[in-house]
This record gives sequence, C-alpha cells and structure tokens, in this order.
Amino acid sequence: MGDDWLALDKVEHFASCFLITAVVVHLAGRTRLRKWRIMVGALVGLVAGAAKEAGDATGIWPSAGASVKDGVADMIGVAAAVLWNLFLSPLWRQKPQAISKDGIDQV
Repeated sequence: MGDDWLALDKVEHFASCFLITAVVVHLAGRTRLRKWRIMVGALVGLVAGAAKEAGDATGIWPSAGASVKDGVADMIGVAAAVLWNLFLSPLWRQKPQAISKDGIDQV
C-alpha cells in the first residue's frame, strides 16, 4: 500500500489537526488570549502534528514511520481550521440584539 496521498491515514491526520486547532481556537477565545486565539490554535495544532510525526520517526508507537505526506496533511488541517475560524465561523455567531424598552433602544 505505501504512503499514498489518498489514504485513510491522511484523512486522520487532517481531521485530528483540524479538530485540535478548532477546539484550541474556541477555548482560547474565552480567555485573555482572545486576541491571539487563532495564532495559539494554529501553533498547538502544528505542534501536535509535529509531535505525532516525531513519535513515528522514533518508533514510540507502531507505525510505518514519519512521512512528509502526513506532515502536509497536518498542515492542511491546521490551515483549514484557521480559514474556518476567520471566514466561516463568524457567519454563525450571534450579534448582540438591541433591547427596546418603551421605544428606546439600549445596547
């Protein structure tokens, strides 16, 4: 089978780095790191992917070894999560509603 580009392993690398990045961005957005949430999320996602590849290279867990293609799938997952948070996620966020009391809008 080898190290094919279109393999389940690449989907797993993409999905795991996407989810790690997205979750960290979400959680960091609820802390004082809010301003840096996307950068923090991307960094954690990349470190997680690099740690997995380092573990593969050193034989910490059974695998076929480290792979550049796995690293690329990791980076694409991180990039997709960053793009999601920059462009698509804001579409679903609720905007504050003005509260009307006796015809006077309060924000």
